[in-house]
Amino acid sequence: MKKCCICGNLFEGYGNNPAPIETRGECCDDCNINVVVPRRLLDAKKAKIKADADALTSTPLQRAESAKLNALVGKVVEIEYTDGDIEVGILHKDTPAIRYQNPDDDNTKICGYWLDRINGELHFKKSHVKKIRPTEAAQTSQESKQLNELCGKSVFIKFNDGSVAAGFLHKQTIITDNNAPIIRYCLVTPIRNIVFFNSDIKSIREERYGN
Repeated sequence: MKKCCICGNLFEGYGNNPAPIETRGECCDDCNINVVVPRRLLDAKKAKIKADADALTSTPLQRAESAKLNALVGKVVEIEYTDGDIEVGILHKDTPAIRYQNPDDDNTKICGYWLDRINGELHFKKSHVKKIRPTEAAQTSQESKQLNELCGKSVFIKFNDGSVAAGFLHKQTIITDNNAPIIRYCLVTPIRNIVFFNSDIKSIREERYGN
């Protein structure tokens, strides 16, 4: 006799794989038919909804989409939001069907984007995104020996967008929810604090006053 890992009842026979309901043990035939198989069918339907949403490239609500975000759909990205939070995950397009996990809802109207993270889904609109980049690019350009040597000093920076600023340089290390370290820098000026990545600057030099 075996004990079903789902209902706890004893049963005879070979048993069934209980995934995704349980990760260990075996389940009886009744639980397999009434619980496990329906859950697998639902998960497969939801997976198809997400794949269909990612495949959508042209909709009547094109204004709700972003060509830059669309180019990164399906990739692992690092996003800095307008509120200062940074998240890492796989980028997908969002639809009402996905947002409410309803396989029978409308899957043709794109209402935003979502990140597939280790600790769950994060839904947002393109207007919430300040910066986005593939994590591969961020990891190869997020640190600079020259910047690290100038941390704590007064510097003058020319940025790639043509702007310039002077202030005290600091290094920030952010650990995201999925334990991915993100390195960025902060320039403290009399007017405001400027947060940026190594790849955002064109040149930097130390400012020496009184020389």
